[in-house]
Amino acid sequence: MNKQHGTETNRYDYDVSQKDRRNSDSRECSPHAVPLQGIPLYQGEGNNQEGLKRFVVQGYKDVWAAILYILCILATIGLGIYNIMRKDSSMKDVESTNTTAENEPSNSKSLWSVYFLVGVAAAASIGAASVSFLLMQKFPRKTILFANIAAIIINIISALLAYRSGYIVASAVMMTLCALHILWFYFARHRIPFAAELLKASIDVLSGYKAVYLFNVMLCVGCTGLLILWANAFMWAFRRVKWETSASFGWPLLVFLMLFLFWTSQVTTNLMHVTTAGLTATWYFAGKENMPKNPTLASFKRGTTTSFGSICFGSLLVAIIRLIRWLVSTAEDSEHEILRCIFLCIIGCLESLMEYFNTYAFVHVAIYGCGYIEAAKMTWELCKQCVFSALFNDTLIDVTLGLLATCGSLLVGSVFGFLLKSWAAFAFGFAVSILVHLLIFSPVGSAVTTLFVCYAEVPEGLEHSSPDLYAALQRTDQNGTSNGAAPPRV
Repeated sequence: MNKQHGTETNRYDYDVSQKDRRNSDSRECSPHAVPLQGIPLYQGEGNNQEGLKRFVVQGYKDVWAAILYILCILATIGLGIYNIMRKDSSMKDVESTNTTAENEPSNSKSLWSVYFLVGVAAAASIGAASVSFLLMQKFPRKTILFANIAAIIINIISALLAYRSGYIVASAVMMTLCALHILWFYFARHRIPFAAELLKASIDVLSGYKAVYLFNVMLCVGCTGLLILWANAFMWAFRRVKWETSASFGWPLLVFLMLFLFWTSQVTTNLMHVTTAGLTATWYFAGKENMPKNPTLASFKRGTTTSFGSICFGSLLVAIIRLIRWLVSTAEDSEHEILRCIFLCIIGCLESLMEYFNTYAFVHVAIYGCGYIEAAKMTWELCKQCVFSALFNDTLIDVTLGLLATCGSLLVGSVFGFLLKSWAAFAFGFAVSILVHLLIFSPVGSAVTTLFVCYAEVPEGLEHSSPDLYAALQRTDQNGTSNGAAPPRV
């Protein structure tokens, strides 16, 4: 790397251009090819390491999106509080009249029983997820292979059951999808060793920095509180549309609240993703033994400050697409059902593509602290370089995590159903467990994606920080990422 150190205290200018054999000169928008300016993210211990120099604070990006989202939050909170405060006092009187001294303790006891069951289910789910972590860490290749083969077998069984039940069309569609899955797995089988190395490394990162789960839980709690106020605001707007004469005001308010719901869900998940990506990228470039202090906190802090606007910008694009799909799906038009079905299919595919694109764009935001447009340009260059390798890798990992989460949740639900002898208990245990598994496994997918991006763009960074992992990835990748990684040094 070419170093250009400034003479000022905290600011510096450096060039992290890649090697000529990787043709990095063609990437005009990439921070690998142009100098980056900013304040070091990790100040103090570890600042002299070459790998950490790419982590800089370049100032607030996409400020307009952050301001717009904050205004939406304030508006939703205001509407929610207003609806809570304007509740009819007669309803309170009715509730107080119907609530006797005898049933109050009973209701309180039932509520605490629910809390207890949720806690037990969550604890059991954490135990099941820990076993899955151990399997992925000790036997990553076998776990990926088993999960993907098991998914194919489950699809075949489901298709046969549908055929036996008389659902011929559904069975034919499922068998077609199963055949495509088998064909895909045949072509993706040579990428399993590479995906296994990334999965194992991701588990190592998350096992050493469990604070990422604390931040995720904090975000979930904050989001839940915000959604409670959103629900009050939504019910008020819905009543205005359904029962009052001011529907002309209620409909725009409903559309705004639905947009805010979709936007908030995207911002929350993407902020989790950026936090994990920043931690993982720091581990990639610094090395396990040379990590700076509190890397998770530093990544979360940048995600909620200078990079928050970029997160809001990218999340808004997906939220708008999702809002359009919601508007079309709820429209009452029986004369054009076929056209509506086709449009919903197209808009659904566009939404999935946009979400997938954002997953990689936000990795660049987490590493370089750049704006969303810059990150999107870098992601597009990465797509042109190794899009199929990324698709194979992500699908292998997603199927593995999905099957492990489902199996763990079924186990927890079965135990609940057996002990309480109720199908409702089974459904309750399964629902709680699947939510816990998704919360725990989500950082794994983010870490795998981040390691893939870092290795595809800057393989030499890993060669300096972790030579053993670099050798394993270089051997199993076989230049599938088209990054021109040099053979490991002997």
